[in-house]
Amino acid sequence: MSDFFPLFPIFSLNCSTFAFAAGIAGVGVYNYKKTNSKISLIAGLSYGSVLTCAWYSTVNHPFEIWGIMATTATVE
Repeated sequence: MSDFFPLFPIFSLNCSTFAFAAGIAGVGVYNYKKTNSKISLIAGLSYGSVLTCAWYSTVNHPFEIWGIMATTATVE
């Protein structure tokens, strides 16, 4: 099955997912420092942590992207 899927898109998915998770956590910390909003800090760090766990699961099992899909579907 690994011959069917090219490796590059999965690698780029992993890089972009981790960058997105770090960005979300960073925005939460930035908003906390800027506005002293604790809910922004909690939401940013918790969502970034959950997305990082989904990213780590995808690194270990490259073709199981359901954790990332479910996590990013809850953004709104």
